Amino acid sequence: MHTWPPALLRLQLIGKPYDHIGSLMSLKRPERDAIVTHVAGVSVRAVGDLGKVTNGVAMICYAMLMGVPEVVVAGISLSKVGHSYDQQGRPRRQVEEDAFILERLRSRAELFTTEQDLASDAGLKLWNSRSAD
Repeated sequence: MHTWPPALLRLQLIGKPYDHIGSLMSLKRPERDAIVTHVAGVSVRAVGDLGKVTNGVAMICYAMLMGVPEVVVAGISLSKVGHSYDQQGRPRRQVEEDAFILERLRSRAELFTTEQDLASDAGLKLWNSRSAD
């Protein structure tokens, strides 16, 4: 869920022939914020340094808005330094904002995580293959 213009998003997909998208559109920040606010029932604008959630948490909200029956979160952490896709140890941004929204979503029946630390830090239910039954 990027806020880049569609032309730039298409350029990102040029080298990925396995990604097929029938239509592509970007969400502007006000639209993205409205989705998060609607799903979580509260705005994040006054929380943290940036007042917006990460793409991962925004996608959780989008999935819930679209009625996805089971949302399983992976690769998100509120406590680890750096990112799983590189070893540069860059600081995570928007941790406060993500924690604020996840706290409000944790009781939703369709929300799970595969990450033990996220289950502990945010109070999300830990997903396993039996959770889907």
